[in-house]
Amino acid sequence: MFKYIVIDTNILFNDFDLTKVDLRKLIKFSSIYKINICFPQVVIDELIGQYSQKFDDEVDSLIKSFDALQKTLLTKKINSFNVDETSKDLRKRKEQYEHHLYDFIKKHRITVLPYPKEDHSEIVRRMYLKKHPFTNDKVELGYKDYLIAVSAKKKQSKRNQVILYTKNLKDFCKLSNKNSKELEPFHSDFEATSCFATDNLSVILQSLRNQQARRLKKLSLEPEKIDSLFDKFGREIVTNILFSDDAFGDITFEVEIIENTFISKSVEFSVDIDKEWDLFHLKGIVEISFSCNFELDNYSFEMLDKDFVFYDLVVKALESKGIVLNSEEEWSYKFYDFNYHKKFDISYEIFDYQKPEDVDVYDEFALSIYPLH
Repeated sequence: MFKYIVIDTNILFNDFDLTKVDLRKLIKFSSIYKINICFPQVVIDELIGQYSQKFDDEVDSLIKSFDALQKTLLTKKINSFNVDETSKDLRKRKEQYEHHLYDFIKKHRITVLPYPKEDHSEIVRRMYLKKHPFTNDKVELGYKDYLIAVSAKKKQSKRNQVILYTKNLKDFCKLSNKNSKELEPFHSDFEATSCFATDNLSVILQSLRNQQARRLKKLSLEPEKIDSLFDKFGREIVTNILFSDDAFGDITFEVEIIENTFISKSVEFSVDIDKEWDLFHLKGIVEISFSCNFELDNYSFEMLDKDFVFYDLVVKALESKGIVLNSEEEWSYKFYDFNYHKKFDISYEIFDYQKPEDVDVYDEFALSIYPLH
């Protein structure tokens, strides 16, 4: 029986406030199904380190902007301000994050897994034998992953199984299928027969639900309700992949979806409720396609990263126009008829479900999205 869910750092990265939907769902489900969520100490320390680095980078950037502004002020005596004092005040606030993180852990009764006491000679031996997770030529890259795996392994027993939730699945498992709908067992190198991993939240939720199969009841919804839900799922996904703050920061970036080209449909789905907890659960696959136009200039493009869904197409179009990336050349173009088509694994939950009409009230925070490769 699954008893522990261990969280990897990459699940929490860029969620320093710890407010994203997936984590909120896990916490809710852990209370319902009596599961222990675990943060390895190495994950906590890495998260604090990432926050500290990002904080320092942002403050340094702010100071550079202050310095540049000072140089442009016409009357320095009148318009001067104390940059050093502001910087010191900001840097003091960095220490507050560790308190915030541990308060969150305490509030939600998350188990902290201490650093495992491992023989360093054994770790070095594994590195040079290229045993998981030390499969990279730069063997030290797997060190933190190894500590996470050993921390998870120490919670396993014949009766208690462990799930590791990670975006780095290949470092822990021998992958047989990129789009597996099952939990992947830990690689045999770890000798952890009761430890499993996945990068898909819906797989975790379904595994927990399967343990309570006697409480589940299949539910049938009208086709119109299903169509309406999957249309909303598709539009929510498009908002995430094209307009999210994570992708574009503070810049204004408008994408015009061409009229009558947007399609969001169900490929497969199932619906059931947990009778004891009045928990509505829909899982399935949504298929999305559309065509769009958008305008970009060199300044906006510099703000994008390679995760932007049309990044490679934009680069190819620019190269065809003879524009060299990362040059100081200014440009502005409108790109037409860019096509998008992809399938996503989705999970949608409604707590305190009472009647079919509850489905009509869409909750964007109830949807978990996982792109299929």
